[in-house]
Amino acid sequence: MGQTLRSAQIEMIRQAVERPDGNISAAKSLGITRVTLYRRLKGAGIRLVSEQRVV
Repeated sequence: MGQTLRSAQIEMIRQAVERPDGNISAAKSLGITRVTLYRRLKGAGIRLVSEQRVV
């Protein structure tokens, strides 16, 4: 179950970052700070290629 929750969180972060309104809005929509967003992206192995694309 823990892995499923983590997968869901990662997918939510990925979708929020891919929205056109940027990372600060993505963090706000997730209820976290921008720093926490970046930390979670790094922990999930997600790299930002540009403001709106993730790898």
